[in-house]
Amino acid sequence: MKADIKRIIEQIRQSDDCDKIYEYIAETLYQEINTDDASYFDIGFHLLKDVYDEDINDLFITICGWSFESILKKSNVIRDYDLTFHEETEKADYVTVDIDGNEYTSRCTYKPQTHEIVDIVASSENNNTEIIEEYIEIDGRRFTSHTEDSISDDDMISYWYGENV
Repeated sequence: MKADIKRIIEQIRQSDDCDKIYEYIAETLYQEINTDDASYFDIGFHLLKDVYDEDINDLFITICGWSFESILKKSNVIRDYDLTFHEETEKADYVTVDIDGNEYTSRCTYKPQTHEIVDIVASSENNNTEIIEEYIEIDGRRFTSHTEDSISDDDMISYWYGENV
């Protein structure tokens, strides 16, 4: 597990979106700390034990009630591959760009926990055009497309997978 966490942290640090990702992680961590109902005694006891044992996951569980991996999942930094949390959906713009640089926008449903795109209402304007790029846009953020086969369980939030149109 330690090697995987270190690899994920390196991917985050090297990401173009690292500043935003840091904010997502911190926001989620603070929310979970503020809603944790453990007693001060339990937190103090386990805090010392976890530091002494050098166990980062137990330390996170002591501090906020969730493992480090769970905080990353809840922050949508890594894919919630086992659907530990919930399967919310939201509407997004599905954008394709043709070889001439023309953009075609359609609506779709996005599942943030699994990074899936479903229910794409494809634009009929670009049926006979070579598509060179596709992405979704949510709240001004652009998420580049990758096929499902190219996604591993720990790819960061800046990627999504789903149906090919």
